[in-house]
Amino acid sequence: MEISLIARNIVAVGTFIPSKFDKFFFIKNNVFKENELEDSIFSEHFIQIRTDTVIILISSSNLSITSKDLEDPKHADFVLEKIIENSDIHCTAIGINFDYFMYMGNNKLEEVSKKYFYQKNTLVDSFFNVEDAAFGFYVSKDFKQARLKLDIKPQLVYDTFESKQKNVLSFEFNFHSDLEEETSADKILSIIKDAPDYFEETKNIMNIYNDNKES
Repeated sequence: MEISLIARNIVAVGTFIPSKFDKFFFIKNNVFKENELEDSIFSEHFIQIRTDTVIILISSSNLSITSKDLEDPKHADFVLEKIIENSDIHCTAIGINFDYFMYMGNNKLEEVSKKYFYQKNTLVDSFFNVEDAAFGFYVSKDFKQARLKLDIKPQLVYDTFESKQKNVLSFEFNFHSDLEEETSADKILSIIKDAPDYFEETKNIMNIYNDNKES
């Protein structure tokens, strides 16, 4: 089996005025050079920026920054820091997210998911002790300045490189923090500093399955 980090992003929820984040905003504040913004969309109600390092979406209620370099998020962190330092934003929540896929290879999804997540003493699981059942798991805890929520579930995904569907176990890590709007800017800047620790925690958890994986 193979485990891969397939996505990581930062999502802030709050009140935003997309028109304030025009092309000039990012150039003036030394976030991007003009030629990096050629494939971007700037409108009164919606911003979409695509560069070699990040994808940024800004609407009236959400700001999301997706890292293209999955192992190195410094570009996404830098962009969010610049936005906060050079604008007046009010956020109610922020989430730092990491998604992994465990590919089954020659293994059966039902067998692997049952091995890891079937619990015979759980009442509802007793209804699913059949050959075609697939299992998942949900757990949460406080970690640093966030609440870590981990959702593990069986999925069927389409592999565009091999042009076929594959069974995977999806691991979705969400480090969520509720914010007070008046102090949200300072709080987000503080949370961003913890981002490397959040990533390290996801790797520590995924290493459990790397250590027990079967070819």
